[in-house]
Amino acid sequence: MESHLTKAAAPGSARKKHAGQVADALLTLICDQAKQEGGPHAEEFCRRIRGYQLAMYEAGTLDEAAAQDCINECSTHFGRLQSLTGEFSQFIGLLKESLTQRSEDHHAFHTRIFESSDSFKNLANLEDIREVRDHLVKLVRDLRQTVIDQQQQEERRNADFAKRVQDLESKLEVAKREAQTDPLTGIPNRAAFDRTIKTWIENKKSFVVGMIDLDHFKSINDTHGHKVGDSALICAAQWIRGNVRQESFFARLGGDEFAVLLDNLNLGEAVKRFSDLLAEFSSRSYTCSNGTEERTVRFTMSCGLAEFTPGDTPDTVIQRADEGLHDAKKYRNRACTKRRPIFSGIFQRS
Repeated sequence: MESHLTKAAAPGSARKKHAGQVADALLTLICDQAKQEGGPHAEEFCRRIRGYQLAMYEAGTLDEAAAQDCINECSTHFGRLQSLTGEFSQFIGLLKESLTQRSEDHHAFHTRIFESSDSFKNLANLEDIREVRDHLVKLVRDLRQTVIDQQQQEERRNADFAKRVQDLESKLEVAKREAQTDPLTGIPNRAAFDRTIKTWIENKKSFVVGMIDLDHFKSINDTHGHKVGDSALICAAQWIRGNVRQESFFARLGGDEFAVLLDNLNLGEAVKRFSDLLAEFSSRSYTCSNGTEERTVRFTMSCGLAEFTPGDTPDTVIQRADEGLHDAKKYRNRACTKRRPIFSGIFQRS
């Protein structure tokens, strides 16, 4: 037997040619067997088979309709040959698989076909039709397993890549949180506060800024030690965070200074709210440890408040809150305000 695909394929069509050798070898075997069987339809059948082979050779592929027609032709012809129906029904199955499978654009599949080209050449030397069938069954099975193995390898590689990406995203999220969190108190830090107040201004939110400072904090450190001082900062942070509304934003700016953004409150409401909070806080005592013993401490806080108004920047509204805090520190344990001057901004250049 001789294969009809003897002309060298162009480089761009090499992969398609190698993939098509399975179907071409099967068609050649089927056609040769039809000639041996003879009969009134053999010559016409072989002519049509050669037409399919030529079309596959010139175009590098058979479209779905042509492939189905080819399979139907072979099934019809060998259906007339009762003595070989069992053998060639398996050939028809192989032909269907090869015509379907060879169209898959899978690198490993085409590579395996190319490496197996010698096996197709050796088919011409096999005289027994059952031996030919067994060889083709094994070859198609091996090719199919090559595709499956490659797909599984790619799935494992993709799963590993996805896990690595997920791990990196998790680490990045942790790094972002750590970069925006005060390590001592666990609340947002100065960087988070600066970003949040800019966002609130851009979104034209109505809010009040509060600057909070612990009174006589240095004396706590000097008297009881820095561990107790740290405990006092944690107590203050927990108290304020637990007594402001959930939609408010609370942060530690550094040292014993905190800041709060109070959403949807006017200045009068904010003053009333913080005056009550500071009075309640000052009435309590806190037990703190210095590492070797527990100390009971009492301390107070002062607060400066300023309301954001159109035309404010983060710096201007924070400056007014700082001025309010400066006034509050003169008396201790109270909340003071600083309003924006009525004519502020009127004479600014546009």
